Amino acid sequence: MTRTMKLAVAAGTAVLTLAAAVLVAPALLADRVWALASERLAASTKMQVTAAGPFRLQLLPSLRLAATDVQASLAGGGGARAVTLTVDLSPSGLMAGRVEIERATLRQLRLSGLPAHPPADVVLVMNGSSTTATATFDGGQLRLTGRAAAEQFTVDSFDLRVVGLEAGGSAALTSDQGARLVLVAERIAYGGTDIGRGALAITFAADGALIERAALQTPAGVEAAVFGLASVEAGGLRFDGGLEALASGPAPVEASARLSVSFDARQRQVEVTDIALRSAGSELTGRVLLQQGQQLKATAELRLDKVEAAAVPQAAFVLAPLLAVPDLELRLRIGRVSWSGSAAEGIVLDLTRTGSTAELKELAVRSLAGAPARAAGRLEISPGPRLAFNTLSLKLGAAELSGTLSADFAGAVPRIAADLVSPAPLGYDAFFPPLPPLPPEPMTRRAAAAQAAAPRLP
Repeated sequence: MTRTMKLAVAAGTAVLTLAAAVLVAPALLADRVWALASERLAASTKMQVTAAGPFRLQLLPSLRLAATDVQASLAGGGGARAVTLTVDLSPSGLMAGRVEIERATLRQLRLSGLPAHPPADVVLVMNGSSTTATATFDGGQLRLTGRAAAEQFTVDSFDLRVVGLEAGGSAALTSDQGARLVLVAERIAYGGTDIGRGALAITFAADGALIERAALQTPAGVEAAVFGLASVEAGGLRFDGGLEALASGPAPVEASARLSVSFDARQRQVEVTDIALRSAGSELTGRVLLQQGQQLKATAELRLDKVEAAAVPQAAFVLAPLLAVPDLELRLRIGRVSWSGSAAEGIVLDLTRTGSTAELKELAVRSLAGAPARAAGRLEISPGPRLAFNTLSLKLGAAELSGTLSADFAGAVPRIAADLVSPAPLGYDAFFPPLPPLPPEPMTRRAAAAQAAAPRLP
């Protein structure tokens, strides 16, 4: 065999050996590299990462490990599942016998145990002890930078942008006694308007998440907090807890209530019970039920103990969101409305709404200027500032009226038009107290002169 032939055989053997190494080595090393990579991911994120496999190790053109059906779990429960995981490794680290992750990409990531929600693509970039994560999902993005310590992952900064909402701050995830997240949002804005700042403390467990406190402070001086237990039941999400709120100002407002929220594929429901809203010596109590199926429906039973007439617009402002619901059942009781030394007592409002039509079943006053009053009718609600009673019946004391009435508030001065008739004489005297008798007619000059000229009797 000539020298040239020997060199060709040696070169061919080397090429075949290298090709065999490129083709066979990944299959032999994939499991071992995955074991080391999952340990590195757990150390960097404080989450246990597992995969159903099979694992694929790619040597060229870059060193990359891929896995399918990946699950990341927190120590105390909860986690996420991804369709695929791709890990870019450092060749120099692997040559030195260690796994150094440069970048990890999770595709179609979903939070475990929650109802169907849009998936996210997550990219993790490792730089020493620091990790930068970017999650992109339908309608928004979350970006954070953090570092792992003994039993804690500290988020030095995060930035969330979703559907007009923007928030940024810091957080910490601990796993020594179950997984616990403490988050502080130094800035919260919606649509470019500053909302304030917030804080969240939540503990994760196998059966759900305990929201210790989710608080918000607004620039207007409003402080609100929610607390309770969130869990997954029958494929849906449920929350049971409460809320507290305090608004400072010339007329401070204090509110508290119990919350019960449930979401599933067919319906969303929010029930607010044990409502207690106090302001300016008045207290509003009751319950509200909101149900979202094909359309939003609201059922409310409320009671206001007393209110000054000057504060009625503020009370109407509280009820305005309810009155805007297209399917509504409202029962409101007001103990007393007072103004300028007068008062209306025992007020009852019973109202239902379906679309643009509202039925005033009853608006009754036990005592209005000393007489009972009652109104009922059918109301057409237009998009503009206009109301029209197609049918209306009024009763005040012994007087009765029926017909139509419309009110237009578009101009500087409200315009009211009424066509009301009474089946019997109204008897206006019943509305007014009798007039006092007129004083005697004063003496005129002519009468005084005639009296002076009259002959006097002896």
